[in-house]
Formats: sequence, C-alpha cells, structure tokens
Amino acid sequence: MLHNFSALSPSQFEYLSADLIGRETGVRFEQFGEGPDGGMDGRHARGPDLTILQAKRYDASAFPS
Repeated sequence: MLHNFSALSPSQFEYLSADLIGRETGVRFEQFGEGPDGGMDGRHARGPDLTILQAKRYDASAFPS
C-alpha cells in the first residue's frame, strides 16, 4: 500500500517517522516541537547511550537528480 506523505507538514512527518521507527525498534523517542532543535527530530537516551533521529523528506526536492 502506497501513502502520500507530502500532505503532512514537516513536523507531522517528523512525529510519524519517530513513531514508526520507535515501534520497529522498540524504542520510545523524545520528540521536539518546531523551532531550533540542533538537528534532532527524535532522541532516545538510556544511561550513557544516546540515539538521535533525523527525518528528511525529499519529495519535490532536487535530491533525486
């Protein structure tokens, strides 16, 4: 089944990405609202371990070229 993710706002896409990756990996990501976040769209910290999630949507960009 194909989905059109271009209908989502950038923040909605980031939240969806963190939720999907978190469900797949069994990890809950802390998520951040709009604004400067240092490039972090999701963060999981447990003890000394830190995982940073960065979601990018390249729809309608020059990336494929």
